Amino acid sequence: MLREGNPEEAARVLSHWLRDHPVDTRAQDLLAAAYFEMGAYEDSLKLLEGVVKTWPHKARCWRNYAMVLRKVGRLDAALHAALEAVERDSSYRKAQVELRKVRRLLRLPTCRICGYPVQFDEEYRCSSCGWRYHEDCWREEKGCINPRCHGEVDITVARERVRAPEVPAAQRKPGCLPWSLLGLGMVAASLVSLIQR
Repeated sequence: MLREGNPEEAARVLSHWLRDHPVDTRAQDLLAAAYFEMGAYEDSLKLLEGVVKTWPHKARCWRNYAMVLRKVGRLDAALHAALEAVERDSSYRKAQVELRKVRRLLRLPTCRICGYPVQFDEEYRCSSCGWRYHEDCWREEKGCINPRCHGEVDITVARERVRAPEVPAAQRKPGCLPWSLLGLGMVAASLVSLIQR
């Protein structure tokens, strides 16, 4: 049922089964997967906490646990779980990917309202104090919550990075280099002059 994309039916069957077989770890693991697919992350998390206690040697269970912890915003615990997964099986690619995702999120700034990481494409930043927010959090609070700003400043909405336009090769004049190559040429010339001294 899970493979066929019917997590609701899988959850119904597994919940019924677990009433009569409450210590069936495999059924708990599958039910956690069904809840995850349904977006019921807290229910999935409760089941996976028991699964990793029963099967602490399974990297897959630790990776699933890390993934759900990441979804609910518990990044420190997610990092621990992902590290456990990689420690159990260093060749398990999905565990390595999960570990990279968690580490990337831990490096991002956090929203001053909800505390979750703010990704670049959803960033609202107060132009006065620099505090960052999610778009929904900003709108819900109707502005910056920094007491010094009083929520009365405009915001800078970062939607895309500003880049210099690339000149197509056909439109370049003879001898015209892209800026990146020109910069490398200048660095190389500086190094040559230093070596000659």
